[in-house]
Amino acid sequence: MAVSMLRVPNEQVRAYSATFEDITEPMRPLMQVALDSGLIMSTRLFEPAKPVTRIEAYTLLMKSVCLVPPQSSAAQEWTQALHETAFNAGITNKPLSRFRPSSVITKAEAFMIASRLIDWADKTGGCKPQVCSAK
Repeated sequence: MAVSMLRVPNEQVRAYSATFEDITEPMRPLMQVALDSGLIMSTRLFEPAKPVTRIEAYTLLMKSVCLVPPQSSAAQEWTQALHETAFNAGITNKPLSRFRPSSVITKAEAFMIASRLIDWADKTGGCKPQVCSAK
């Protein structure tokens, strides 16, 4: 979902060069776009079957349209900055006290976040489509 939201033309997708040990061949082009665009970082494992937390989903999907909070050093400050950025953009209407960043989210919530971000990107220009500089 996040890779598609980047709107990277197929001819700009490089050959797979990452070293994830746990992804299958069909996922490799998507993984390369996500790596090249700064959506994910290269590690040994991607863990595709692992549940996604709310903060992970918001981070990944917001990066895909270049809606990123200012950099902060502490994890708590970063979570607050991400929530504030999402709240101010209308992506979430939950106050920070009810946001629950480490909770696992449903598919429905992931699609709702993506839908709101696509609308936001259409209104603001998002990445216009281009690689996000939020690495």
